[in-house]
Amino acid sequence: MVFHDITLMFALTLAALIGAVMIAAIGKMSESALGARMWALGYSCLAVAYAINVFVSSEWNPARGFTYNTMLIAGHTWLLAGTWQFMNKPLPTRTISLLFISIFISTVIFTFLIPIRDVRLVTIGIWLIIVRTSFAYCLWQYANNNRYERTISRVAASLVLVEVLATLIYTTNGALGELPLIGKQSGTVAVITWLGALIGIMVGAPILMLLSTSRFIAELDKAAHHDPLTGLYNRRGFFYVIRPLLTIGARQHNNIHVLMIDIDNFKQLNDTHGHSVGDHVLEIAGETLATTVR
Repeated sequence: MVFHDITLMFALTLAALIGAVMIAAIGKMSESALGARMWALGYSCLAVAYAINVFVSSEWNPARGFTYNTMLIAGHTWLLAGTWQFMNKPLPTRTISLLFISIFISTVIFTFLIPIRDVRLVTIGIWLIIVRTSFAYCLWQYANNNRYERTISRVAASLVLVEVLATLIYTTNGALGELPLIGKQSGTVAVITWLGALIGIMVGAPILMLLSTSRFIAELDKAAHHDPLTGLYNRRGFFYVIRPLLTIGARQHNNIHVLMIDIDNFKQLNDTHGHSVGDHVLEIAGETLATTVR
């Protein structure tokens, strides 16, 4: 198989840029779209990395290689951080800093001080394998109990594992010194690797958008049917639940009973201790009802 890397790099640049714009739009729509801004930043960095290899000379130079590797590393770091944040398990700032600094130092050493290409490829490849595996683990392990979101997360995790396999092949061949420079006509291994990255972006970005959108819609639905203070159904939610029960009751000739509960002396409690204490009492009452009554 013979193919020109520049064609794939252009496709990667375009796909990453479109993904960044679309996910950033979702992040703007809702503050609750956890991880969307980091994902958009990650795809932006990847777009810059791939664009470097499209719009510059095919002759490799240290500055170009350093910029490409730095943007590539930054992009995958932000994608990983955004995913952990989306799963409500944000990475500590220290961990994110270590991800950046460790590979940054290695890239500087093997680009400027000891310019050994094979060692540089292996170092970055191993780092990408670790980061992408963590990405897949997070998607698979911590997906929401929502069936739709869990299914999408596991499809995304499987896709990331395909990228890990492609990276492993690329890294192995890099260690053997069998990879041509970007911009030259390349063989099967390089083409498979870049195609894997392209599929990862073209499929991965829409999947991340679906995850953000599904979470956003679920939160809108919850806000429409639940009281924000107690977490119990509001008037709209009450009618949403009661209508099917009334239909079943009418069909089975059963009566439906509604129990109305009042908190004694609640106005006096508010007037004496303030509304913050009153709100806390309502929260406790709501939590008690939610955990003891269907």
